[in-house]
Amino acid sequence: MTAVLRSLSARVLIALLIGLGIGAVVQGSDMVISPGVVSGIEAVGGLWLNTLQMTVIPLVFSLVVVGIAAASDAAATGRLAARAVALFVGLVAAAAALTLLVIPLVLALWPVAPQAAQALITGAGGASTEGLAAAAEGGGFAQWLKSLAPANPVRAAAENAVLPLVLFAAFFGFAATRLPADQRALIVNVFEAVAQIMIIIVRWVLLAAPIGVFALALVLGLRSGFGSAPALIHYIVLVSGAASSPCWPAIPWPF
Repeated sequence: MTAVLRSLSARVLIALLIGLGIGAVVQGSDMVISPGVVSGIEAVGGLWLNTLQMTVIPLVFSLVVVGIAAASDAAATGRLAARAVALFVGLVAAAAALTLLVIPLVLALWPVAPQAAQALITGAGGASTEGLAAAAEGGGFAQWLKSLAPANPVRAAAENAVLPLVLFAAFFGFAATRLPADQRALIVNVFEAVAQIMIIIVRWVLLAAPIGVFALALVLGLRSGFGSAPALIHYIVLVSGAASSPCWPAIPWPF
């Protein structure tokens, strides 16, 4: 048991189950919880989640810039650009194939109940499934293609638009390779330091992960009871299975 508790993933999972269980039991009982108390608990979970998310944009941007700008000369940059584009297209194609072929099969074999999905979305403070479907229909391919190049990179970062920001970071990194060697080294050192700082912050934030996850799960249980549990289990198993698929480590890194 002690060995299990040393694992951060195990502690987070235990906190999730305990928080959801306590919240669901309280929600199903006659106990009345003040909305202020629920809001306070939700604020604790939201604070932890926001603290974790605040590192994503600086970390991604820095890693992309460092990975590209570290090229030693223009010839290496050309090869790097071609391989980066090939890798990007290959990963997008693989993800699309997985989504189109494997996920519908998995959902057909193990469907999630609509009531459980709606309970999970509502309990997490999200919109209804109808509202999400309506939002997904807007824009289309033309709007998506236009949005790839951020007119304002700062705004893209503020809105957590990761894909346009990655595209801007790629252009930034390739342009940095055209600088003199001393200036290019300065850019690489600065963004490498930023990336290392973000990783340190992530480690600090993950130490509090059981507390943040417990607070979020407790609020979810208080709002939806055990009704959201099937959808939550479905999501955890599906995403964990996809993330730990043995095919991902076998993908050769072309750099």
